[in-house]
Amino acid sequence: MWLNDAADVAVFQRLMTDAFAQAGPEAIICGDWRRALVFSPEASDAMIELLRRGNRQLLRSAVLLSATDATFGLQVERLFREAGNPNRRSFRAVEPLMVWLKDVLTPAERARIAAFLAEGS
Repeated sequence: MWLNDAADVAVFQRLMTDAFAQAGPEAIICGDWRRALVFSPEASDAMIELLRRGNRQLLRSAVLLSATDATFGLQVERLFREAGNPNRRSFRAVEPLMVWLKDVLTPAERARIAAFLAEGS
């Protein structure tokens, strides 16, 4: 699933709402967006609103981006900046992402994230 317009973002929001309900307060999110495409302007605007609404529900959010897609990386960094939560960060390599999340994860959670990110490489 990718987010091409506001309707796609609305579906994504419902999925994230369900995930936050399961995770409880102070959720930790890790996403692999290395194969993602640039958001349309409509999807970008909707994502900013989605991210702002999710700010109070997360402890940390890490997204892994492609090291070679500068355009999408800049777009994601702008979205995160406009969402206004310093606990949301993007990374272009696995190691710094894992270091940043290390303090808030159990060893089992760290292993699961490492496996998840290895699946996408």
